[in-house]
Amino acid sequence: MADRSYHFIPASKPILFDRAATLGADCYIFDLEDAVAADQKAAAICDLRAWLEGNSPKFRIMVRVNHPQHPLADQEQALLSDFPRLGVVLPKVESASQMKDWVRFYTGNSGSREVMALIESAAGLREIDDILAAGLLHAVGLGLEDFMVQAFGCASELGDLVRHVRCRLGVAAMEHGIPAIDSISLDLRGDGTLPEELAAARSAGLTAKFSIHPHQIDPINRSFSPSAEMLALAAKLSGQLKTDQRGYLRLGGEIVSPPKIKRLQRLQKYLQSHEFIQ
Repeated sequence: MADRSYHFIPASKPILFDRAATLGADCYIFDLEDAVAADQKAAAICDLRAWLEGNSPKFRIMVRVNHPQHPLADQEQALLSDFPRLGVVLPKVESASQMKDWVRFYTGNSGSREVMALIESAAGLREIDDILAAGLLHAVGLGLEDFMVQAFGCASELGDLVRHVRCRLGVAAMEHGIPAIDSISLDLRGDGTLPEELAAARSAGLTAKFSIHPHQIDPINRSFSPSAEMLALAAKLSGQLKTDQRGYLRLGGEIVSPPKIKRLQRLQKYLQSHEFIQ
């Protein structure tokens, strides 16, 4: 099972860097792209480098870069090279060939570095199968804010389109066995439209969501954690499930099918490696 929450931190705000350890997200994305004004990007790279040199963070960190043609791309590349544990988030990916070039530039084809691509346009969604089939990605994310720029009307008026985009991304990611992360929410307190967005993301097969405010992290973690029903069933079956389990399993008066057994086996692995809010 995938991680649930990916929290964006603007790299231009070093005052927020140390707070990451206390927020409870599964992964943190230090953003050098959309969250940083053009005239602040160079300073942001320097601030992030200085913080990484002076700290040994225990949490997972990724960096959303700009693109290889950006004037500061060489500095971004150097930052990633000097800190091999950093993952990289590629924005506005629209083709497999483009993504391969960007991965080569930023990672040197290092298979050990976590790479995420953001699908933020109709062109990217059209090419999603080829992008994922390249086998270079550890996760794929959705950027609805940029995606909707191409449409006439706002996301609230384009429910069918948004559902299609989410479902298309969710199915493609499922086929290739990688996490699919839903777009950010502008409901900063997490008690307005966020619950509806979370339900829509889960319904479309997405496995996690980006956050931009600390208040959003707990609702996201709760939403993408296993349900109480699944936890109870996994507990009942914990003594009977085997790694090579075959066929149907009887539990009291309930018959558990092979597909459900596989889901429960995945859930057991998840519980062994995650702490989450019930």
